[in-house]
Amino acid sequence: MTVIDLIVLGTFVLAIAGCSTMHDAASVQALDVKNFGARGDGQSDDTAAFQAAIDAAAKIRGTVYVPTGTYRVGKLVWHDFTSMVGEPAWSYYVPGGSVLELNDPNAPCLIDFTYCQGARLVGLSLVGRELGTNVHGIMTRAHTTNENVATKREDFPAIERCMITGFTGNGLDMDVWCMSLRGCAIGRNKGDGFNYRHADAMVIDNWFSGNGGAGIRAEVGTGSSTFTANRIEWNRGGNMVVRNAWGWNITGNCFDRGYGPSLALLGNCNDFAITGNMFLRSGATVPGAAPPTELDCCAVRLTGVRGLTFTGNLITTGGNDASMAPAPYTPEVAIITRDLANAVITGNRLQATKFPLLDLGEHGEQVLIRDNILQLQPDEAQRPARPAKTFKLHPKVPALADLPTALAQEAPLVFQQRQELPDAPDGTSVAAKPFGPTFGTAQMGFTETHLLLAVTVNDARCTAQATEWRDAGLEIYTWLPEMNGPLQYCIRPLCPDGTAKIERLTWRIDGTSRRLHAEKPVRPDIAIRPLKPHGYTITAAIPLKELGLPAGCTSFHLELAISAAEKVVAKHVTAFGAQRPLFTATPARTLTPLTLAPAN
Repeated sequence: MTVIDLIVLGTFVLAIAGCSTMHDAASVQALDVKNFGARGDGQSDDTAAFQAAIDAAAKIRGTVYVPTGTYRVGKLVWHDFTSMVGEPAWSYYVPGGSVLELNDPNAPCLIDFTYCQGARLVGLSLVGRELGTNVHGIMTRAHTTNENVATKREDFPAIERCMITGFTGNGLDMDVWCMSLRGCAIGRNKGDGFNYRHADAMVIDNWFSGNGGAGIRAEVGTGSSTFTANRIEWNRGGNMVVRNAWGWNITGNCFDRGYGPSLALLGNCNDFAITGNMFLRSGATVPGAAPPTELDCCAVRLTGVRGLTFTGNLITTGGNDASMAPAPYTPEVAIITRDLANAVITGNRLQATKFPLLDLGEHGEQVLIRDNILQLQPDEAQRPARPAKTFKLHPKVPALADLPTALAQEAPLVFQQRQELPDAPDGTSVAAKPFGPTFGTAQMGFTETHLLLAVTVNDARCTAQATEWRDAGLEIYTWLPEMNGPLQYCIRPLCPDGTAKIERLTWRIDGTSRRLHAEKPVRPDIAIRPLKPHGYTITAAIPLKELGLPAGCTSFHLELAISAAEKVVAKHVTAFGAQRPLFTATPARTLTPLTLAPAN
C-alpha cells in the first residue's frame, strides 16, 4: 500500500508508515478505509466500510486514512478523539483527491459530529450532490449532557483543508462549545456556508463562496470568535450575518460582492473589533429576486452593538465580473449605523454610489464617528441614464393661496410605499402594513429663486392627531454631482407639542447628519392645513439656496418623500425607548436629474 509518510494535522505530525509515534505501522495501516472494504469507485456504497473504520479508530483514538478516490456514503457517525485524513487535491470549483459523495437523500447530514470530543477532518472533499432536502455537510446538534454543569465538556471539532459543497442544507451546521476551521472551501450549498450556534470559533484562511444562504451565520449565543484572512463572497443571503453574539475579532478578511450587506450585525452584539477588512462591491441585488429594502443596499450594517471598534477598513464600489452580465455598481450606502454604544468608527475609507455613511442615530453613550474618508462614486457607467425632467420657470413666486392653481398644469407626482419598517433594536424584522395604492400627490414648479410645492397627503397613518411622533412629514433631498451626499430639508407638521417646524440637515459633514438650522413654528412662506378625516396639505415656496442649490444652478437631482410613523407594538421595544419606524414614499426609486429652463 502506498501512503504518504507524514500527514500534518494542525500543529502535530502523525507518522503513517515507518514510524510509530502513536501505534505501530501495522495498526495504523489497518485504518485505511480500503482495508475495511471501501472501493472508492464512485459507484459502490462505501458507508459500512467507512463506519467500520471510524468505529475501529475510536477504540484506539486513531486516524482513518482515505486514499484518493470517490466514495459514495450515507450518514457517518463520529466518536471521541477520532480523526480522518485524506488527500486535499481539490480546487475552487472541482472536488478532488479523497472525495466523499452523499448517496442517501434521506440522511440529515454526511458527517455527524454531535457531542464528540477531539473530532478531526483533514484533506477531504465532501460533496452533497444536491440530494434530499436540508441535508447538511457536517452537523452537530446540541446535546442534553451539556446542559448539566457536572457533565458538560468542550467538544472542539477541527476541520482543515476540506471542500464542502453541493448540500441542500448548510455546509457546516454546528452547535458546539468551540471549534476550529482552517484552509477550507465551503461553497455552492443551498443553505448557509457556515451556520454555528453557542460556540467559540477560530476561523482562518477559508473560502465561503456562492452559498444560497449566508456565507457565515451566527445568530444564537456565539462568543469569543476570531475570523482572519477569509474570503467571503457571492453569498445570496449576505456574506456574514450576526446577532446575539459577544467577543468577536474580525480582521484582515476580504468580503466581495455580497448580496445584501457583506457584514450585518443585527442586534445584541457586544464587544466587536473589526479592523483591516476589504468590503468590495457589496449590497447587490440577487438576480431574479425582489428589490432589496434600502437597509440592505449597503456594505456594512451595524445595529444594536455595544462595545465596537471599526477602523482601518476599506469599502469600495463595483459591479459584476467582466465575464457576467453588467449590473449596477453597489453599494448605494457604504455603512449604516443605528443604536450603538461605546463605539468608535474611524480611519476607514468609505465609498458608495449614494451615501458613504448613513447614521440613523438612537445611540447610547460614547459613540465616536469621525475622521473617515468619504467618497461618492455614482454608477454612471453601469446604470442606464435616466432622462432629465425639464421645468419651465414661473415668472414670479405666487401667493401661497394661489400655488395649487399656479401648479395645476404640472404633472402630479404620486407617492407610493418605498420601504418597510426598520428592524427592532434586537434586529428582528418588523413587518410593515402596506399603504393603499397611493397616499399622496405633489405638484412641483420653480422660479429662478424658489421651489414651489403643493402637496396633499391623505393616508390614515399621516394624521394630525399622531402628535407623539416627531419624524413624520415632507422630506426634500437635493443633490449636486459635487456633493458628498444630499442635503435633506424636512417640514414636520406633526410635532409632539402640536406645532410644526422646519429642519435643515446635511449628510456631507463626516458622513453624519448635522442639523443646520431648525425653526418652529413654520415660516409664512410654508402653509400646513389638516385634512379630515386624516392627512394634511403643504403649500410652500422654498428658496433654492436653503436646499443647497447655488444661485444660477440649472441642473441637479431632487427627490421628494413623505414619511409617516406608527408605534410598533412589541415587547422588546419598551426597554429601548421611543422608536422611529419610517414609511417613506417617493416618485422614483432613484434620484432623477432635473433641469430648469426659462419660460417662453
